[in-house]
Amino acid sequence: MKKIFCLIFIIISINCYSQLNEKLSVYSKNARLNARVYDAKTGEYLSFANIGIKNSSKGSISNEDGVFMLSIEGFNEQDSIIVRYVGYKDATICIAALLEKRLVPMQKDLINVAEFFVYGDEVDVVSIIEKVLENRSKNYYNNTLETEMFVRNRYSTDIKEIKIKQLKNSFDQLSDDVTRQFEEQMPKHHLSYTDFLGKVYLNKILTSEVKMDDKVKVKEEKVIRLKDDFEMGEVEESFEKIFNDTKEGEYWKVASGVFSMKVDNEDISEENDDENEDSDKDKKRRVTVTVDTTTKIEDFKNTGESLFLREQINRSANYITMNNESEWSFLHSPKHFNYKLEGGVKIDGDDVYIISFVPKRKGDFEGTLYISCSSYALIKAEYSYAEGKNGVDVSLMGISYTESDFHASILFEKYKGKYHLKYLFKRKGEIIGVERKLALIKKRERFLLDKTIATFKVDISYKAENINSIELLVLSQKEITETTFKDLKQEERMKVKYVNKFDDSLWQGYSIIAPTSKMKEYQKKD
Repeated sequence: MKKIFCLIFIIISINCYSQLNEKLSVYSKNARLNARVYDAKTGEYLSFANIGIKNSSKGSISNEDGVFMLSIEGFNEQDSIIVRYVGYKDATICIAALLEKRLVPMQKDLINVAEFFVYGDEVDVVSIIEKVLENRSKNYYNNTLETEMFVRNRYSTDIKEIKIKQLKNSFDQLSDDVTRQFEEQMPKHHLSYTDFLGKVYLNKILTSEVKMDDKVKVKEEKVIRLKDDFEMGEVEESFEKIFNDTKEGEYWKVASGVFSMKVDNEDISEENDDENEDSDKDKKRRVTVTVDTTTKIEDFKNTGESLFLREQINRSANYITMNNESEWSFLHSPKHFNYKLEGGVKIDGDDVYIISFVPKRKGDFEGTLYISCSSYALIKAEYSYAEGKNGVDVSLMGISYTESDFHASILFEKYKGKYHLKYLFKRKGEIIGVERKLALIKKRERFLLDKTIATFKVDISYKAENINSIELLVLSQKEITETTFKDLKQEERMKVKYVNKFDDSLWQGYSIIAPTSKMKEYQKKD
């Protein structure tokens, strides 16, 4: 009888252990958690909430829709997800619960002014603002770093108006209705998305003596880009024919009445525009770029994409320094703004001021700042153009430019007692207008005066709105030496994967910023 009881006990024990082991088994490769963060009282989605797995360095951030995407490979369902959002209580939820409900309700945790400031002296808000820049060098991390970073760049163009009137056409290869075809085939709405994951090396970016190009280097691990939908069909074929019919000694000139650009088989040269024949080529101002005609189209595209993405990251790194007086005008020119102390909050154990601001006559922005009471470090800022305000607004010689939209959200985190970038979102919008004549001229070089062979000239009326946004999420970082930074070789081009549609599977197994609903809805037309 005892043996039977022992056998039953062993069977039950093995079964229980098996169930427990299954319960606590780690998630396999590509396991991922998606959930949404929202205000428990208002239901409002909380953008840019900080997401982390307890007792690990793995983390992410919620996107504009409040949705986050997090790799849970190597963790089990009893491990906890911690969600932090400035001004709210931390939320801690086990993975199993999130996989079931996929919602994270957040409770506000703001402290009003009366409770937060127990001392009697009135707080000088403008003095607090001024101390942010005064204490910048001691508050922000300025050593050389190797960071793992996820970057998302988005660019859209909406053409509001395009009218092309043909004034002259002496090319046999171009039909008389080429301008009408161009108007019809030009996409009125264009979208571009690029996701980057890799290393971004930062070399003492707060140091003003060094140029920004020498402070940032980039090395990709994975880059995904939405394919271009800008295809001109018959128009493109027509122009390709006339360019292919370029003989030795012939070149092309594009002229707008303000400047001209010379294009031949070996270089692209910019020169002062002159409607008359070229009389003294040696005196022309030229900027030459050598073109390798053996370069593959895909390599050429990847090189251009690499340069553009690096420039965006470079500008973002420069923005982090707070040096730009126009984009950080509420810190550099506090007299142009009205500030209000809204209350306080605790962030990582530190007391933090919450200060809102609106522009006076000369200011442009409105928003909210979170500033440490002890160190005066700016921990978080969220701001945009106030109603009726915009940036640069110029119109000159038939070209108009208006900065119509700006929104920024930036979050810093403590690292070894100082603050470093955790997350940045920046969006800029611009309206561009063109009212000019444009000419495409084929010429042949001669000893004295170059001869015009054929001319295609049009009158263009164009107006479009461009919106460019960039998001940076720092996933990890470590210190490196300046020598290591200098020895790093940055490749000319990145390896870019082009896709017709963005979906979650593209980043299976990675903790990144989740694609927004608009990104997932858009698909390039075949």
